[in-house]
Amino acid sequence: MKQPVLFHERDIILANASGTLLFLKNLALVTSDRDSGDSSFLECLTKLKEGLTSIRAQTEAILSELECEVFRTRQLYIQLRNQNGSKNTRLTAESIVIGSATNITPVIITEKTPQNITIVSGSLVSAGLSLHTLRSGNLKIKLMFFRNLLSDPWFAPVKSVEYPAGLWYILNDPNFSDTRQLSKIQLIKMRWLKFEMNGPVNKKTENLFFGTGGIFEQDELEVRVLMLSELMAEVNTINVDLDNFEYDLNHFKRKL
Repeated sequence: MKQPVLFHERDIILANASGTLLFLKNLALVTSDRDSGDSSFLECLTKLKEGLTSIRAQTEAILSELECEVFRTRQLYIQLRNQNGSKNTRLTAESIVIGSATNITPVIITEKTPQNITIVSGSLVSAGLSLHTLRSGNLKIKLMFFRNLLSDPWFAPVKSVEYPAGLWYILNDPNFSDTRQLSKIQLIKMRWLKFEMNGPVNKKTENLFFGTGGIFEQDELEVRVLMLSELMAEVNTINVDLDNFEYDLNHFKRKL
């Protein structure tokens, strides 16, 4: 009697997300069929590992971008906090943003010269930054986003513009969350609403954090750091499932 070939549920979903589910099914078939040669087995195994590598690359790319954005926003928050605690009414942000992975364009506006704007350009402009001295001791930063990684997790479109398709599929599958009833994306938004937003948000706040941005106060920058960090932590948990799937593939013959 042939023994059934078993994979973990998340293995199957990962294979589906990477477009290699057919090879996973074929792998089970050729392993159970004594007449199948090693070449068929190795072909399926290779295709599955290629799909796994693709999802891992997508995950690492988004994690790197989130890490950069967390670091950049935290630095802006620290600078703004320090400046608001002093008598200095001007913040120099060039060192924070020039050369960053997002290549943003800072615009510095001083209280004494509101019409005198100095622009420092990056190579590829994907966001804008400016400093407004609205009143002494209360500096605010204008931060505009042409790419906002908080946007799609908040609005939850069926197809994401900012996230690769395979990764977005995993983030929206309830089987990858601890509850197995709500997806990672749904749980993230629920936490944001409860802990960061403190309840329902209006259109202005929604656009500030999840849209094109706007003028951020010190505490709002801190909130953005927290949300980016939570999102990064959730995406990072996918690596555990990828490691488990890779282990299952590498030790597949030993299960038979």
